[in-house]
Amino acid sequence: EVKVAVGGDAPHAPVLSKMNPDDVISVKDAARAACSESDNRAANLLMKTLGSPAAMTAWLQWKGDLRTRIDRYEPDCNKTSAYDVRDKTRPSAITQLWRKLYLDFTPDERMEWEDMLKANKHSAHLFKAQVPQGWTVADRTGSGSSDDETNSSVHAMLFNPEGAAWFAAVHVRMPAGTDLQTRDAVLAKACGIVMRTIAPGK
Repeated sequence: EVKVAVGGDAPHAPVLSKMNPDDVISVKDAARAACSESDNRAANLLMKTLGSPAAMTAWLQWKGDLRTRIDRYEPDCNKTSAYDVRDKTRPSAITQLWRKLYLDFTPDERMEWEDMLKANKHSAHLFKAQVPQGWTVADRTGSGSSDDETNSSVHAMLFNPEGAAWFAAVHVRMPAGTDLQTRDAVLAKACGIVMRTIAPGK
């Protein structure tokens, strides 16, 4: 297991901000912090472990995702705009990427990834509130804003009681200044539409 120095000063770091800059953390623990707490310093640490945001983009391309690109560290990568090509992806790209990763991982790696995403503390009102009884959700949420727009998103793996998996991604883009509560309400409604498509009548 690789361990790396914490460092960094990105805002919203509920896990890593409690550590000293010269402390070390494993890559897996940084991934857990990024997935469960949306810890920005942890996300930056993962990108720096690969080399840079550009290196992360190259890794995604190696995995077959030619749509997603990461150009900046947190939190700047969240300041997206319809007029800016940086830090962009598409729901279709994410669902295809997650499916590929899921199939490529060993059973132990797959379980570890699922557990990290199931620990997300910021998504109880989205797919988790919409799935039928017995289903489980492993997801990752995000949001951002700029002078041009605001956005919110959720990327998810949805498991029925038999263990079959569906991959879903919902992105919401709204006018600049739209508050997070309003965006999340639209996002939750869209998640409900997705679930009624996947599991009609459940």
